[in-house]
Amino acid sequence: MKKLFTFIILLVALLMLTSTVAFAFSYTPAKVSVPVEIEQGGTAVIIPEVNCPIPEICELKLADGEVGRFYIDFSEPGSYTYSVQVQPDGRDITFDTTVYTVRIYVMDDNGVLKTTVVVNKGDEKFAGHTGSDGTPECLLFANILLPPEPTEPSDEGSNVSPPPDKRNPKTSDDTMMEHYFLVAMIASAGLLGLSVIYLADTNKMIKKKKNTD
Repeated sequence: MKKLFTFIILLVALLMLTSTVAFAFSYTPAKVSVPVEIEQGGTAVIIPEVNCPIPEICELKLADGEVGRFYIDFSEPGSYTYSVQVQPDGRDITFDTTVYTVRIYVMDDNGVLKTTVVVNKGDEKFAGHTGSDGTPECLLFANILLPPEPTEPSDEGSNVSPPPDKRNPKTSDDTMMEHYFLVAMIASAGLLGLSVIYLADTNKMIKKKKNTD
């Protein structure tokens, strides 16, 4: 009987100890949001490393100028790392290839979880946290629209006659006037030649008559 009583006491003590330890490490989750903006719109994805909490949503489809957020809950202290980048789609644009590395440090502050966020853009530090919730600055991706391709002239264009010269347009009336003017010039020259011949013959006849008298 004494052994059974001792066993019950030990069991109760063990359960109390386990409850105390569990209570000591039971935290209210800390939520961190990671804001993202994509110029020209697109899809942003967040990729957690191994043993990191999974975000509520791992893919954001955003319009141009729209800001979206990835939300992550942390329930225990630690260091957690995520990558954020743009996922190319079928559009004919240049997609930003930047990869942001987001490191979130979760610390126990007298039983309350506090977070600090450090972001690297490639190999350079991008921003620290802002505000008590550890929200980083907006991660900006800049997609670029491609200029329109120049259109090539079609084969049909080579057979098209050039536009008429509008500076001195020639009409059918002008052509006829030139023709009449040319005929008039020829007729005038003919009349002048006949007049010269007629005068010469007249002078010969006058001289001949004088000689006869």
